[in-house]
Amino acid sequence: MTPEEYLDIERNAGFRSEYYAGEMFAMAGATESHNLVVVNVVSELRQLLRHKPSRVYPSDMRVCVSAIAYTYPDAVALSVVNLGSLTRDETRS
Repeated sequence: MTPEEYLDIERNAGFRSEYYAGEMFAMAGATESHNLVVVNVVSELRQLLRHKPSRVYPSDMRVCVSAIAYTYPDAVALSVVNLGSLTRDETRS
């Protein structure tokens, strides 16, 4: 499967999957304790970066980490400089 095929399937799916080296992997749901950790990490990052030209996103942001990998990290912090080429539902590292 190509990255383009993955993105087409992912955008139309009712669930999220990650992509690595031509394979698509379904993601498991998170636990309450995991979500509490994510909320705390995102909150702390936002506070640390509040006066910087940056944005912080929770785990719903798909990230292209290489030409062969897309993932949904628990938290993403980006410089505003990197935001110009983003689509509405993904980011690039």
